[in-house]
Amino acid sequence: MGSSAKVAAVAPFELCYDSSKLSPTLSGYSVPQVDVMLEGGTNWTVVGGNSMAQVNSATACFAFVQAGGGTGGAPAVVIGGFQMENKLVVLDNDKKTLSFTPYLPARGFSCSNFNFTRAG
Repeated sequence: MGSSAKVAAVAPFELCYDSSKLSPTLSGYSVPQVDVMLEGGTNWTVVGGNSMAQVNSATACFAFVQAGGGTGGAPAVVIGGFQMENKLVVLDNDKKTLSFTPYLPARGFSCSNFNFTRAG
């Protein structure tokens, strides 16, 4: 993924690449992983499948959007549904915890492998 692969930005994303120059893997495009540090020192690792959005047939963009005013005036970043796709995410309100699995396709699964209905 060199600078020669960069292409014009596609809104709302700022950093986009010629997807034909990105190598595919089981975890999405072969790009550097993004490690999000959570409170308590836990790492949430975001791999290419959740960090690069295919916006058209020839372009993939870094799928994080900068938002205004984070803590202390630092920019905030939106982490949304795209980063959570193909992961199981559990929000436990009682324990005030967030749990998540690694990127499922890299392990040969997808969310469609699971039955999320609750029996009566």
